[in-house]
Amino acid sequence: MLVAIDPGHGGFDPGAVGPGGTKEKDVTLAVSLLVDKYLKQAGVNTFLTRTTDKALASTVNADLNARTNAINAAGAAIAVSIHCDSLTPTANHFGVYVIKLGGEAEKLAHSVVRRIQAATGWSWGADDDGIREKNLHMVRETKMPAVLIECNFISNPAREQELRDPVFQDKLARAIANGILDYLGLKGVNEDVEPWKEKLMQDAAKAGLIDGNHGHKPNEPATKWFVLAVAINLLKAIKGGK
Repeated sequence: MLVAIDPGHGGFDPGAVGPGGTKEKDVTLAVSLLVDKYLKQAGVNTFLTRTTDKALASTVNADLNARTNAINAAGAAIAVSIHCDSLTPTANHFGVYVIKLGGEAEKLAHSVVRRIQAATGWSWGADDDGIREKNLHMVRETKMPAVLIECNFISNPAREQELRDPVFQDKLARAIANGILDYLGLKGVNEDVEPWKEKLMQDAAKAGLIDGNHGHKPNEPATKWFVLAVAINLLKAIKGGK
C-alpha cells in the first residue's frame, strides 16, 4: 500500500500568500512532511511529490502535470494533495475536494474531514459535509482515489497565524494522517496527546533540551536516558549563557 502526498505549490509558485506574508507553499510542505512522518510511523509506505521548496517544472501547468505523472508512475493506491485556500479576510472554513462523489475518494475524504474537524474545531462552512466535487487537476488526472484538502483560508489573519505555527501544523498533520489511517483500517498515531504536552515538547526542542534523536513521544514515560539527556543539555545551556 503506497500513499502519495502532494505538498501544493513550491519553488517559483508560492501559492496563496496570507496578510502576514505566510506562503501557502511553506505551510503545505511543513504539514506534508509531518503527514509523511506519521504515516511511516504507522507502517505505511509513502511517496512525496516534493520534499523541499521546489517546483517540478518551470510553469504551473507543467508542474501540475509532473506531479500527477509522478504519482501515477509510483503506483500509489491513494493520493492526497494538501493546500490552503484564499479569498477574503473573513473566509473561515475548510473542505476536501474529489473529482466525483460516490466512490473511494469520497470515503477517504469523509475520514479526513472528520479528523480535521475534531482536531482543529474548524467548520466546513456550507450546507454539506465538507466534501465537494470539483474539476481540479490533482484529483482529475490521478489514476487512483485522490483528494485535495484545502486547509482553511490563509487569507484569514487568525487562520494564517494557526497555519504558520509549528505546533498547530503538527496537530493538523496528525489529523490528516489519522484520517488516511482510518480509511486504510489502521490504528491512528498519537491520538490522545494533550495540547499542553505537545507545547512542552515543542518548547523543549526549541530550547535545545531535546532533539529528534531522542525519539521521545509526549505520552511516553520518561526513561532514565531521556532524563539524563535533558539534564546534560540543560547544563550546557546554563554554561553557555554565562
